[in-house]
Amino acid sequence: MISITTLGIKALPNIISISRLLICIGFVFYGNIPATVGQSLILFVAAATDLFDGWLARKLNATSHLGAILDTWSDKAFALLLIVKLTISNNLPISLLLLITIQYLMLPIVGWIYWKRFSRFPVPNSLTKIAAFAAYMTVFVGVTFADKFITVLLGLLIVLLNFAHIATRLFAKST
Repeated sequence: MISITTLGIKALPNIISISRLLICIGFVFYGNIPATVGQSLILFVAAATDLFDGWLARKLNATSHLGAILDTWSDKAFALLLIVKLTISNNLPISLLLLITIQYLMLPIVGWIYWKRFSRFPVPNSLTKIAAFAAYMTVFVGVTFADKFITVLLGLLIVLLNFAHIATRLFAKST
């Protein structure tokens, strides 16, 4: 069996990123909408690990390209899987799910374009963090309270923030 001591303490941030994704997958299959208090608390803690894993990686001097990719994709998958759950439970229109999915699929393409222009990958900026926060708020409010109107409004906010994020990357000047 593989343990943290086998992998080394520096693997802990990546393990946290992966655990966020596993918690989300479990909720998609076994969670309720509206979520129970316990389920909401678990999702809140899982979302909070998004802040913790990056901080821990920097603190342990364990940042890596793999860790950055794991963190980014765990964040997107966490939000997207919960948005799928909201769509299946009829709390979010499928058109909004498709729009958000298309935007998330565009992000690697935009990153590649940025890399071709500047020979480096884009560093997350304030807009990136605001868009991620909006995604977490959308799924948390939608899953916890099952209020379709507020969930749709927050979902539209995700769409607007993601379009702004994509535009800032496509039209960026080297810094």
